[in-house]
Amino acid sequence: SMKFTYTKGIVLSVIFCVALIYFALGTGFGFSFRHVNHSGYYGLLLDAFEHGQLHIRVKPDPHLLKMKAPYSPEETKPYRVQDATLHDGKYYFYWGPVPAFMRALLLDNMHESFYSFLYILGCAVVSLLILFHLRKHYFQAVKNRWLLLLYMYFIFNGSVLYLLGCVGIYYEAIAAGQFFLLLGLYNYLISLTLEHNKRKHTIYLLLTSLFLGLSVGSRVSFAPTALFVFGYEVYRLRPHFNWKKVLAIGVPLLTFLGLLGLYNFLRFGSFLDFGIKEQLLGPLYPTFEPMASLQNIPNNIKNYFFSIPSHTMYPPYITTNPLRYILYERVIASVGILSPLLLLIFLPVQCKQAQKTIYTFFIAGTGITVMVLFYLMPYSPIRYFFDIIFLLNFVAAIKTMAALEQYKKYKAIAVKIYLVIALAMLFSYGWAFWLYAIREYHVPSYFGYNQKVFKDHNMDRRYIDPFFNNPQFTDDVLLNAELKQQ
Repeated sequence: SMKFTYTKGIVLSVIFCVALIYFALGTGFGFSFRHVNHSGYYGLLLDAFEHGQLHIRVKPDPHLLKMKAPYSPEETKPYRVQDATLHDGKYYFYWGPVPAFMRALLLDNMHESFYSFLYILGCAVVSLLILFHLRKHYFQAVKNRWLLLLYMYFIFNGSVLYLLGCVGIYYEAIAAGQFFLLLGLYNYLISLTLEHNKRKHTIYLLLTSLFLGLSVGSRVSFAPTALFVFGYEVYRLRPHFNWKKVLAIGVPLLTFLGLLGLYNFLRFGSFLDFGIKEQLLGPLYPTFEPMASLQNIPNNIKNYFFSIPSHTMYPPYITTNPLRYILYERVIASVGILSPLLLLIFLPVQCKQAQKTIYTFFIAGTGITVMVLFYLMPYSPIRYFFDIIFLLNFVAAIKTMAALEQYKKYKAIAVKIYLVIALAMLFSYGWAFWLYAIREYHVPSYFGYNQKVFKDHNMDRRYIDPFFNNPQFTDDVLLNAELKQQ
């Protein structure tokens, strides 16, 4: 009882500290979120739902509808709603609708960055719960201090801090999908320890399926991972097949998949059409390359492993073949920059049978997500890393905890030294990714942090803006930021 209370106190204390740090970073150290009704794209989507329609109530510009090439990136730029889908003279959004309904539950009267902050904080909370669960049931010899040190890699890596600094529908959808996925995995892990209690086991399977369904309804790219969990549980149940448990793990998830297909059919006449082909993109035509296609695999393998990397001034600092697609195509090695913990996946440690089973489960689920987002997709912006960073860190954490238990004295000491030293890399690169994000979304704050550099280089903007020509850095913005600093 005392040990449980002590652990619970640690969890609550850590969560409180993380919430404060995330609040500061998510607001650009402004320490407040603005009150705005129906903020951002999901605000527009919720507004559409409230008025009984699936297309948003923003009418396309007449110039856009008269164009011979209404999807031309250059010609539509002055008239389009960026990244919206233009179909049959109406605007739609291809992102999953679940975050819009979540906003309705929260009254939707806050700035859109607030909701991303909540989901990212939720990811951090659930990740800590999963780590303690794994330690309790599979790695009991690992002490709290090493568990919390591992946790630093979950909450302060470049991908998480980058998403905290960003504002927009991309990030809200991604953060929501990841949050619900982690909740689903947490409930599934609990269910694995309750097989002796049929009622509780069934309830947790039901919760698992519900949260996995919400994840897919936020971001459809999690569908293969969610279906993997469903298939894995059905496979486990095969010796003593139980229809109640199969229905519990299957019905909510499959219902969400069906509703998502119906949502597409009512909008575009096809269950599998999310509106991506008619999306109004920035640099490329929407149909430039097929999305999530097997034919993208050879080119991605070539770019990730066989292209000569080049250095850039902005995250992830290592890119390949920038002429093919201007958005951050990168070598896989740059994932290690996001979280140095990932290098410990390659530790040659002999896991016990139960540890090996849970490790296999995580690495299989993670592998499916990586395949969908980084091999089947034609390109991978920085924000996609948020979809895998927690899962990859769990794979690495399981390997590391096994090493701390199994390794003899000097090998274990070497692992601990690495964990401590690599924190410096984690914090420095995490901070850099966050600065890169607020450069676009919190311009006055970003300029304020660079005031000294700006003045030391005779007011040369190149030292503030790596691209040298960011139209957001107007004289008024820079002057106002300077006055705030004074």
